[in-house]
Amino acid sequence: MKISQEIKKVLVIFFTWKILLTAFAYIAAAKLPTSPPSISHPPAEIGNFLSIWFYWDAKWFYTIATHGYTFNQDLVVFFPLLPLVTRIFSTLFQIDLAFVGLLLNSIFGLIAVIFIYKLARLDFSEKTALRSVIYFLLFPTAIFLLAFYSESLFLALAVPSLYYARKGSFLKATAFAIFASATRFAGVLLVLPIMIEYL
Repeated sequence: MKISQEIKKVLVIFFTWKILLTAFAYIAAAKLPTSPPSISHPPAEIGNFLSIWFYWDAKWFYTIATHGYTFNQDLVVFFPLLPLVTRIFSTLFQIDLAFVGLLLNSIFGLIAVIFIYKLARLDFSEKTALRSVIYFLLFPTAIFLLAFYSESLFLALAVPSLYYARKGSFLKATAFAIFASATRFAGVLLVLPIMIEYL
């Protein structure tokens, strides 16, 4: 499959951002003092190299992917699609679950920025669409696209849903919205822009 020059530019932006931000994260982790163990810390079985991406909510997603939903009430607020997909790929290819989770999140993040570009390109020039990608990745909370959080998967489903709604492909838009709803509660709100585009 031939990749267009415009998408190649998006790829360069994304991977440059990922490399620089990952390097910064590891330098910061090495320089900053560590906090004492707490409920927010990564599970003990995750090695030190990957552990910086498994704090807070990432710990719970990892727990669900590993053990499923237990009687721990902290787990019920986390939607199942990210841990389910991670568990499936980890089992299928017999690869460490933590590594698979981070790899998939990178892929989901890339899909998200490609569709952010394509969505912006429907109304604006190539230059403006590329700026949209850059501004999105420079936003401080974009760092969660690198961690084992559900943001990458959610955006990889929600943005294509909006894109296909704009293109009039409502079956595709609805399918992406359904899976987005299994990732985060906000996914159910995608019904509103889909209906607006349909009407």
